[in-house]
Amino acid sequence: RTPFCNLSVVGTMALRVQAIQRHLAAGRHAAGGVSASASAGAAPNAATPPSPAATADDEWGLRCDLAVAYRAAYLMGWHQELFNHITVKLPGSDDLSHGPHFLINPFGMQFSEVTAGSLLTVGIDGTVIDKGTSTGLLLNQGFIVHSAIHAARHDMHCVVHCHHPPTVAVAMTTAGILPMSQEIVGIFSGISYHPFEGTALDLKERERMAANLGPTSSVLILENHGPLTGAPSIAGAMFLMFLVTRHCEYQSRAMAAVGGDISKLRVPTREAVAAMEERNRTNPMAATYDPVKLQFESWRRKVERKWGSDAIYAA
Repeated sequence: RTPFCNLSVVGTMALRVQAIQRHLAAGRHAAGGVSASASAGAAPNAATPPSPAATADDEWGLRCDLAVAYRAAYLMGWHQELFNHITVKLPGSDDLSHGPHFLINPFGMQFSEVTAGSLLTVGIDGTVIDKGTSTGLLLNQGFIVHSAIHAARHDMHCVVHCHHPPTVAVAMTTAGILPMSQEIVGIFSGISYHPFEGTALDLKERERMAANLGPTSSVLILENHGPLTGAPSIAGAMFLMFLVTRHCEYQSRAMAAVGGDISKLRVPTREAVAAMEERNRTNPMAATYDPVKLQFESWRRKVERKWGSDAIYAA
């Protein structure tokens, strides 16, 4: 039986093999292999697989991490069949045509089916730049929500949005998120709200959504809709969503236990919450370990054990 600690090594080796494949393929191109102009002559409706050989190392790494994120989100119940999305902006794409560009799951594919190669590359105007190995379908609502954040907040390279049932339930209450768990008090001041406008089909809502998120918040609760988190990294945005959804599981059960009477809940004072948040911010142990990175790597090991690295990181 493979030891627990060696399972993540399997995924690491898969990435190393892919790096070698990229190197060998680059050599073939230099020796007179298939040119970029030849592949550009493919039929417009044909999917162009973003193979490791044809993709920049940093983009391929993001694709692999994003595939891990989708499958981890599936295991945590952050998916709604074919809906909901996790996106990441491609570095250096801001000044490109249709830029910035971001990666997003193709519509019609379950979170548990997403691979590194199946992700779409989409422009900020909705142009599908690369269909990947999938159908190339882009859900309009997902594009509107995620492009709103990527266009307005350049510090949020990764955006996670889901319809996690307990969190949506909390978003349906006028109380909103209450600062009464250790998961939420550390990020409570970074939570904003966006009024319910129904399914996101109005491009103009992007401006309102960005304005309600503001320049510093990292969590946006779409009222009657669901949570959205953003961060400079995939791991960071996923960790924020983990904190929000875990707290809302607690809060929805606590409110049910007291019959919806908030006066019966132990909600700390504003001053106490501010002190807790400050302690989190100045935690001296933060220099010793990175819980965000450690958590994401634990998710990576979990999904590799379940599906295998070959399936997750498939080109």
